[in-house]
Amino acid sequence: YKKFYDPEDAHKFPPTKKHRLQALGDLCDRFIFDFIIGNTDRGMNDHNNFAYGGCSERGTACHVPKEPWKRTKGPAKYAFIDHGSSFYSHREPEGSPFTGNETTRYPICRFRRSTYDTLKRFVRSDSDRKHHIRPLFDHVISHLPKRKFFNVVRKSVVKTIQDRLEKVVVLVDRCVAKHGADKVFVL
Repeated sequence: YKKFYDPEDAHKFPPTKKHRLQALGDLCDRFIFDFIIGNTDRGMNDHNNFAYGGCSERGTACHVPKEPWKRTKGPAKYAFIDHGSSFYSHREPEGSPFTGNETTRYPICRFRRSTYDTLKRFVRSDSDRKHHIRPLFDHVISHLPKRKFFNVVRKSVVKTIQDRLEKVVVLVDRCVAKHGADKVFVL
């Protein structure tokens, strides 16, 4: 997979099949998701990876409910879920392509513009930093049952999602500066 994420790699890009480009985008988004939430137990194999869809119109390509309204047709989509190995540490998750510094990290420099634009909306302004406002943290906790959630997870650990999100945005910005937006936003 690594050869597809580096604009300097001579490997043929984009893949000739549309579903492979979709899969590369999903995988990159999954790397970002796992890094931000601090997930440590999802690998490149079939461990803790879930997808939905990918069924044919007739429902013969996979096991689907008989009721048409319950089917997810079209290309398979990655399910961005985690069931327990996140939010336990302030440290960056080991094995993530975003963990570490420039010399220890694999240079992922191809992203979906829509993902970048969404992340960028949550970056702190100077005023936010001055007043200790964390837009992503505030957004996330506004959608959770606070009493129950913070009985399980420490608030300080959840606050690190803001710092990790901003690291990803900085890395994408560096890629754009180095390679140009036309080579970075291709997924």
